Amino acid sequence: MVAAVYVGSSAHRGSCRFDIHRGSTTCSCSLTRTGAVKAGTGSTWVREYGVRLLWDVEVRGDDADARTAETELAVRLRAQGYGVWQR
Repeated sequence: MVAAVYVGSSAHRGSCRFDIHRGSTTCSCSLTRTGAVKAGTGSTWVREYGVRLLWDVEVRGDDADARTAETELAVRLRAQGYGVWQR
C-alpha cells in the first residue's frame, strides 16, 4: 500500500493546523487574539484519514519560500513512492 500524504502551508503551526483540520475550534498558537477558530474550517479528509504529522519534513519560511519548499517537498516525496496531494 502506498502512503498518502498532504503537503501544504499555513500561517499556523503544523500541530495547530492539524487540530483545526480535525475539527477543533480553538488554536493554541498566537495567530488569533482569542484562540478561537472559525467553525467549518476543518477537512473531512483529515477527520476521516488523518493519522499524524510528518514532523521531519516540516518547513518554515515566508510565503514565497513556503510555496517553493512545498512544491520541492511534494516532488521529493513522489519520487520516494508516496502518494502526494497538494493545492
